[in-house]
Amino acid sequence: MQLLFVDESGYSSNWKNDTDDQPYFVLSGFMIDADKYTSTCDSLREKFSKINLEKYNYPIGQGFEIKARDIAKGNGWWKKNTSSRLAIRDLMLTTPSKSGGVTFLVIIDKKKMLQQYSEPEDPVKLSLRLLYERVQKFLDQTNQTAVCIFDQSSFRDDEMHATSTTLTRDGSYLFYLSFHKGFVSEQLRLDRIKEFYLTRSENSIGIQVADYLATFGYQYVKSMEKDKCDWWEHIKNSLHNTNGKISGIGLKTFPYFSLK
Repeated sequence: MQLLFVDESGYSSNWKNDTDDQPYFVLSGFMIDADKYTSTCDSLREKFSKINLEKYNYPIGQGFEIKARDIAKGNGWWKKNTSSRLAIRDLMLTTPSKSGGVTFLVIIDKKKMLQQYSEPEDPVKLSLRLLYERVQKFLDQTNQTAVCIFDQSSFRDDEMHATSTTLTRDGSYLFYLSFHKGFVSEQLRLDRIKEFYLTRSENSIGIQVADYLATFGYQYVKSMEKDKCDWWEHIKNSLHNTNGKISGIGLKTFPYFSLK
């Protein structure tokens, strides 16, 4: 059994009118074997305890978290404690690969989608569908099942649950161009994700890892100085791949654009 922790970055309830402030929507999925999850959490807490955090000295995942956006921006206390901030960033972003887990990242370019489509799909619903399609294929390949855990957020809980339930019940439709058949519609069943749960991020290390993946994925795609984002390699190394290829497999951009 796999645990799939899901979080996002760049959400806007009025997304069509907010693309200047939030040009992207990023959905991350951190998947880990259920048997390895407890030991991974214990190991991460131990490593955190060795970092100089002063007032931030509670065990993470036990009613406590350090938000990825605070680490990314380096505001407040973090501005003068760069070494601790970077240590936390790297610990969280390397957790998937060090735990034997796998990462999925869906990045929606909202402005580009508005330009190309007359009736663009809602980024939340679209990204969930694209994420579940990739998770389903991974679970098919490994002959496993999963449960999905979301960060609890009152402004979109109903939307996330309703979309997830519909997709797992009805499946997803893939559209592609076949050399022999032209445009083809194929139904993909999403039956390996068995259940969905909500939890508060301060009580879940898995959700916190997903938060860092989504936040720093957003920071990378938005950055004008990508050559300085050395931490992007941590994310890339954990993305699900086939023969070393991550594009379209562990990493999905829509409408398609290339990332280094």
